[in-house]
Amino acid sequence: MTNLFLTEGVLIGDGPVEFTGARGSDIRIPCNAVGTPAPDVLWIYGGGVLAIDGIKYDQGVDNSLTVREVTPNDVGDYVCIAQNVISSASKTLTLKIKGDMCNSCVRS
Repeated sequence: MTNLFLTEGVLIGDGPVEFTGARGSDIRIPCNAVGTPAPDVLWIYGGGVLAIDGIKYDQGVDNSLTVREVTPNDVGDYVCIAQNVISSASKTLTLKIKGDMCNSCVRS
């Protein structure tokens, strides 16, 4: 008997790319990555890999990133990078604060 393993490259689904919330709130940023085998996901912010500490930053089982108690220091571009043994994909998502004048100061 031969075992057949199906594999497929990573895809990150369409959806909003900007997420806005009130200062001090928690903001969830999705990374809708799929593939077989399931992809590993990491987040980049400010040019480096984001330390998922479960306090300020939390990554859900669906690979979404939650930024807790958002401040102006959190505004900017977050990059979701998903990869499996077949391929990788990335998507840039922007976090903004409602009514904040520094939303134009987006970090990448």
